[in-house]
Amino acid sequence: FPSHDMKAVWDLIFPEDWELLQQSIAVSAQTLEPWDFEFRIQTTSRKVKWILGKSIPSYEESGVIIWNGILIDISDRKQAAALLEKSEQRFRSLFESTQKISVQGYNLQRQVIYWNDASEYLYGYTKAEAIGRKLEDLIVPPEMRKGVIAAIQNWLINGQPIPPDELSLMRKDGSRVAVYSSHVMLRNTEGEQELYCLDIDLSEQKQTEENLRQAVAINQALIDAIPDMIIRTSREGICLDAISPDNMKFLVSPEKFIGNSIFDFLPTEFAQERMYYIEQAFQTGKSQLYEYQILLNGEIHYQEARIVASGNNEAIVLIRDISDRKKLEQELNYSHDLRELLFNESTDALFLLDSNTSLIFDCNQKAIELFEVDRKELFILS
Repeated sequence: FPSHDMKAVWDLIFPEDWELLQQSIAVSAQTLEPWDFEFRIQTTSRKVKWILGKSIPSYEESGVIIWNGILIDISDRKQAAALLEKSEQRFRSLFESTQKISVQGYNLQRQVIYWNDASEYLYGYTKAEAIGRKLEDLIVPPEMRKGVIAAIQNWLINGQPIPPDELSLMRKDGSRVAVYSSHVMLRNTEGEQELYCLDIDLSEQKQTEENLRQAVAINQALIDAIPDMIIRTSREGICLDAISPDNMKFLVSPEKFIGNSIFDFLPTEFAQERMYYIEQAFQTGKSQLYEYQILLNGEIHYQEARIVASGNNEAIVLIRDISDRKKLEQELNYSHDLRELLFNESTDALFLLDSNTSLIFDCNQKAIELFEVDRKELFILS
């Protein structure tokens, strides 16, 4: 441009960029290095544009330095870069505000370039401690390092993504932490690939699962120890579930209870009786207990049913075979009745004495007749 034309261009340059532009020209003049500078202008229509200036300086015979070059409008590129930076800022702000998701960014050498607050909390390293360190030296257990490095290289070279998975990674103190890890490969403004890992802490979930496993194991142990059949039933008498001990006999196999009404596998009178006590359990809020006899394989069995409401529409029924207990009770009653018969009908006078005090506490009718006193006087006889 002629000098007067260049002055018109210089007048359009932003005052904030003018000093730096002058400095860049001075450096190029002193070193005769190519001039390369970006600056802003404001056109006569007040439109702002970004300009890239490129030129090569050379000495003329007159001793004057002449720059031969071009000015390129890079406004679109700058606008795109600004939008990308803004988007990246929103992206980072989102990651920073995510308290439950640990996010880390790594460059091609697997060095940390991004480490959010959740990563500090999860793994124990501050940002200052993590930035620049390699992934495998921070949170990857020794036995996993070769595999992790190989998987990342395979993704970079062959485009094979790393699938999300549950992993056991390592904290700063060496302890392990269970995470669900997802991965994404992005390109930065320079076109370089960057790996981002999004880790969700599974510690609470794993602890809940362990607590649940222990609770299930304890419940199963209790169920195995209970000599009862356990039936879960609806208020309408539909069997929802059934667990039975191995040594208990039934009219119908317990597997056939489930999904059916108690009227389908119990005689009508038994079913009606059970429905009565089920309803009583719901109405009173108290457990119900009753006994009954039932004929199983030609033998009379005594059973005890205990019923408790366990929800708005469910009840638990515990069935216990008490045949042995009933048989023992009958034998004891028989023994007692036989003793009473022999004691009272004996032709001899019989006394019962306390072994500790030697006091008489009972006697038979023959003793009363023999001593011609009533029973009460004999009780206090020493």
